[in-house]
Amino acid sequence: MRKTIIILMMALAFASFAKVAEPFEVQEEIGNSFIKVVCGNDGKFTIGTADGKRLLYGFPSAGSTSHTNIRVDADTLAYGNWTSFGSSGTITEALHINGGALEMTFTYADVDVTQRLSIVRGPTTGNDDTILIEYYMHNRASTARSVGVMLEMDTMISGNDAAPISTSFGYVAIEQDFTAPSIPQYWQAFEVSPTQAESLLVGQGTLIGSGAVMPNRFCLGPWGTYDDVRWNYTSTGNPYGDSAVLLWWNPVNIPAGGTHHVATLYGVGAGSISAGDLALNITAPLALDYDSTTGGYTPNPFTVNALVTNTTSGTVDGVTATISLPEGLSLASGETATKNVSPSSLGATETGSASWSVVAESRTDAATLEYTVSTSGGGYSNSMNRTIDIPAGTTEGVNITVTRVDAEEFPVIHAYCIVTDDARNPIIGLDERHFVVHEDGVFESPITVEMMATSVLGGQADIAVVFDVTGSMGSYITAMKDNVINFADNLAASGMDARWGLVTFLDEIGQVFDFTSDVDEFRGWVTGLRASGGGDTPENALDGIARALELGFRPSAQRIIIMITDAPYHQANSRTDYIT
Repeated sequence: MRKTIIILMMALAFASFAKVAEPFEVQEEIGNSFIKVVCGNDGKFTIGTADGKRLLYGFPSAGSTSHTNIRVDADTLAYGNWTSFGSSGTITEALHINGGALEMTFTYADVDVTQRLSIVRGPTTGNDDTILIEYYMHNRASTARSVGVMLEMDTMISGNDAAPISTSFGYVAIEQDFTAPSIPQYWQAFEVSPTQAESLLVGQGTLIGSGAVMPNRFCLGPWGTYDDVRWNYTSTGNPYGDSAVLLWWNPVNIPAGGTHHVATLYGVGAGSISAGDLALNITAPLALDYDSTTGGYTPNPFTVNALVTNTTSGTVDGVTATISLPEGLSLASGETATKNVSPSSLGATETGSASWSVVAESRTDAATLEYTVSTSGGGYSNSMNRTIDIPAGTTEGVNITVTRVDAEEFPVIHAYCIVTDDARNPIIGLDERHFVVHEDGVFESPITVEMMATSVLGGQADIAVVFDVTGSMGSYITAMKDNVINFADNLAASGMDARWGLVTFLDEIGQVFDFTSDVDEFRGWVTGLRASGGGDTPENALDGIARALELGFRPSAQRIIIMITDAPYHQANSRTDYIT
């Protein structure tokens, strides 16, 4: 063990000597009495406290060893052209201050990527001591472009460039790699250790809630390796010294004229510490926010994380942690109040962790709720209380319609919905902060939210008409054809992105026309329908529906099937295998 420590210290000394943060040629900064962010004209930034303590390497003006990469289609490029690899873009809007935020825009292949840095309230401190880091990607091209973002941040807490990092899932002293949906709600970097004195500095990043957009992947580990990552990376799970984090928001297809937004937070963190043989460090939000536009708390569920450190001289076995919640707070699906600390056997000075996902119930009055976290093991015990402020809220004026639920990629489930106010105007700008998902009365998490359209009529709809063309339809078919054609014409005139398909049936499947967005073509299909044949009274409507489901539906479109018939249907007989 002593040899390992010596090697690690040598590696740290070498890394510290080799690291160089080039001074910014031009820089702008914003700050207050808690925090400051400094950005260079190449888009690289660094963050620290108002009294000059570092949260990222290079603060306050020596430059930055953090960086952002942009993925456009198959090309990866450094945001701001701070280094030359792969493709290069153009800074089309120089670094400036806009509305109290630092902004600049970098353009590549008709995609504008705007970086915006602003000061917001810290979720665990309640102070304006956190930087909201945002990227807005706008596609000016005439066709869709695939765009993603990778962000590397080189943590340095006060004078410690090898700051240990924990997450809401716990603390281990090795590289960790998380992928959605199992992304921690937050991460923390410590000046000394996870159970350091409350007077020492903590850096905190927020990945879910409070304005953050959950990344698709998050790694914490060695800066020396992360500094060279362009996009693809395979983690090792090894111990690290000089620490850093990597965040990926995977490329998404942005339609012509569309915009995509990602965001994360980093600033000053805090925890509540209770000294003892089993020392406790509890980290959780001090308060939830309420968005009156969408009628939801954020973040919700929220994470309570307990770090337990054995301060005795021997090993403590069987260490557990328990959370006790008041009325108004409940555990999320799959959680248990008491759980083993990981690891449950703690040697002298070793730290274990436990965390809970907690749901705040909707209420009409504001309240401060107190909960308790306790730990025990080996005859030792400790506990502490913590509070959270829950604001008053109401969902009046918010309407949500779920149009489709797709479980084809289970356990990932896609739910498509429309959110409007009482006047049927769309409510836009929604993200993970604004939704809570229940299944059979149980809260589910985590979730991701993607805006697909910004108007009620601007969404996508694929409409399949399943039409009975047997002889018994003779007296109805002309009126039904006219109604279908009028419906298609009216929908096209509304501007909605709709496509039309057609399946006809008798005792068997007749004609099949896959989707078209040309309403004139669809009108021709329907106009040509004639009623004849059919034999017995029941017809094969179930096969008609099954065949319609095989049409080329777009993944993002509402799937709508319109059945037109005057007859009952065959089931589980010589005509069809289907049954209702």
